Amino acid sequence: MSARKTTVTHEDGTISARSSKTMTYTHAVEIGPAVPELYAAGLRERADDQETKAAQLGAVLAKGPRVILRFRGAWVTRREVSHEATLAGTSLSTWADADGMTTVGYPDVQVMPALDYLVDSARSSAADYRDRAAQLRAEADAILSADAVPGDGWRVWRWSTRADLAVKALGEARRGYSGAGRVIRVVAVD
Repeated sequence: MSARKTTVTHEDGTISARSSKTMTYTHAVEIGPAVPELYAAGLRERADDQETKAAQLGAVLAKGPRVILRFRGAWVTRREVSHEATLAGTSLSTWADADGMTTVGYPDVQVMPALDYLVDSARSSAADYRDRAAQLRAEADAILSADAVPGDGWRVWRWSTRADLAVKALGEARRGYSGAGRVIRVVAVD
């Protein structure tokens, strides 16, 4: 059985193609080039999300961090009892023993309190979030000053076997970051 080739011709004349031996595609979700102002606004929104995450971690650390230990299992053969240590108010966690100690580092293994490890991890994550936010804001500024071109040309984001599945995928593309500031639409295949 030979593969069926399906194509979509975009408005700029470029063609996206896909081959399949088993699927018959009828529709596609295509994403066009970004509109600079909208794309920059999307980048700024992502930067705001990163700043919010950093601020949330900072607030947890300022309140006086604490660890919540939850029993997760015991292994008789290894004579270990395992707990999950979570930094309260966050999703940061690590494995620990019943005394709240965790083993970190490779190859230089170190045993330390899970609270200390998670506080260090929260500080590092907050710094990473702030750095990413600064990068996103700089990218948005470059796009608005015409020093950079946002994204690429037309492309197919998802191929679909039915129109209703393409519409569903369209919603996913609009909610995701890949669609920020771009023309997104459902088209019939050629």
